[in-house]
Amino acid sequence: MIRNLDVFLWNRRVGSLVAYKERYTEKICFYFDRDFLDGGYDIAPLRASIHSVSVRNGLPVYGESEKFFGGLPSFIADSLPDHWGNKVFNEWAKIHRIRTRELSALDRLAYIGRRGMGALEFLPPAAEEMEQPFKVEIAELYRLAQSALNEAKNFKTEMQPDFLIESLFKVGTSAGGRRPKAIINLNPETGECYSGQVAAPTPGYVPMIVKFDEHSEVPTTRIEYSYYLMAKDVGLNMMPSHLVEGEQTAHFLTERFDRRDGKKVHVQTLAAMNPAASSYESLFDTAYRIGILPAELKQLFLLTVMNILGGNVDDHNKNFSFLMNDDGVWHVAPAYDYTFSVDPSAPGYVNRHSMTLCNKNCDIERGDLLELAKQYNIKGADALIEKAVDVVSRYEHYAQQAGVSGYWLQKIKEETAYRIENISETIRHRGLGK
Repeated sequence: MIRNLDVFLWNRRVGSLVAYKERYTEKICFYFDRDFLDGGYDIAPLRASIHSVSVRNGLPVYGESEKFFGGLPSFIADSLPDHWGNKVFNEWAKIHRIRTRELSALDRLAYIGRRGMGALEFLPPAAEEMEQPFKVEIAELYRLAQSALNEAKNFKTEMQPDFLIESLFKVGTSAGGRRPKAIINLNPETGECYSGQVAAPTPGYVPMIVKFDEHSEVPTTRIEYSYYLMAKDVGLNMMPSHLVEGEQTAHFLTERFDRRDGKKVHVQTLAAMNPAASSYESLFDTAYRIGILPAELKQLFLLTVMNILGGNVDDHNKNFSFLMNDDGVWHVAPAYDYTFSVDPSAPGYVNRHSMTLCNKNCDIERGDLLELAKQYNIKGADALIEKAVDVVSRYEHYAQQAGVSGYWLQKIKEETAYRIENISETIRHRGLGK
């Protein structure tokens, strides 16, 4: 088990993670490097600001919940593998005869090394050989990803299993979320792909995330692409995305916002910035406290409206992020994971929003949205709502472009129509509109 690990940002040593024992329990804390504090970046302004008295006096930053943050400080825990990444990591560990039970959060960060999302790096890396780019084929990674969704006994493939698992480990461990995905560098002109958790071998490659077609009853990638088209039309800031279609597959590819002009961008999820955040009010409060500009707060408001109208109930605190370039200024990250996440076959309580608004996580009304806008001085809120309603009401247009049809087209139309009507009913009952 690793006891110490250095953390770097843009080739500057931020500080050290240190494992220690407290009453027979392994814990982790973080010490900022003194040189970093003098003229460094405020990488965690709400949880561990470099301007705070405790940090400047050299006191440690202690870890958060073991269950949600692996016992790490929240601003570090963002770099840990998530559900899908852990699944891939565990299968890779098996072929290397590594007991995952014995691996601590520091061990997992060491395996991430320089290959994590965002700009934080963890040195020394536990697998230096994985820091080099290599050519990949999306079809092969998809085949293995499909196998990884099954039980471990079915994970092995008949052709070069170790090589394929190594490949998936190198491109799939740092991407967050539950769905199978990979990190690649794609040459849009030639279609060539290289591993994307390290720099591309030559210029001309675009850093991208591939969300694989899960080949299930739900056409997840097509639905997400239809929502991307809808979001772009309404004016929501999202990274360029497209579908890569095969004979029986459709993979969703989206450009990464944590890479820009060949440089890494520091990213913090809302969960890292404010672990207790569970409401849209706390999202806006966090944004306000870190100095987000009014124009970007308007983007957050538009995203809030689109989540509610579009039935994106998977709006938890890891699905909102903030980013910082090397100028030290915080910005709202482009929207991501925007899709229909209502389960039509599940009871109503399953389909409640993860984030509340006005203490409500269902049947949210226009008045609730306008109250949020008033609280955070969002100008033109009514117009933004109307624009969102207009775009979402034309969902069939976007569905046709993305190849969503049949059962799921109908269910999405029904759900979004209900949500639009709910806002319209509120207007009539309160005399706020026609």
